[in-house]
Amino acid sequence: MDRVLLSQIDEELDSAEVAELCFLCSDVINRKRLEGIKDAKELFIRLEEKGLLENSSFLYHLLHTIHRADLLHLLESDSRQVEETDASPFLSEYRNIETQEFGSKDTKKVEGKGH
Repeated sequence: MDRVLLSQIDEELDSAEVAELCFLCSDVINRKRLEGIKDAKELFIRLEEKGLLENSSFLYHLLHTIHRADLLHLLESDSRQVEETDASPFLSEYRNIETQEFGSKDTKKVEGKGH
């Protein structure tokens, strides 16, 4: 995926949203690999390592889940179209429900339950 595009998205996300994205990705990326991630660029590197950014559908799903529809247009305007694939198998239903239920303010509380 285009690094300039990922950088633009990174600039628009605050730390709570990055924490929310990390929470959503905790079933596909090892928890230790997620520790210490401070910005979206670091998370995007981890996602690229797993091959999850080969097309924009996974990132599109992540941004949609955290209610950042304002950033979806960046992916849609990318020269590569968002492929119609089901990203849900990568994101657990539990993570989706927890994110919707608690929202970005309470994500750190949700993450803290396992410690």
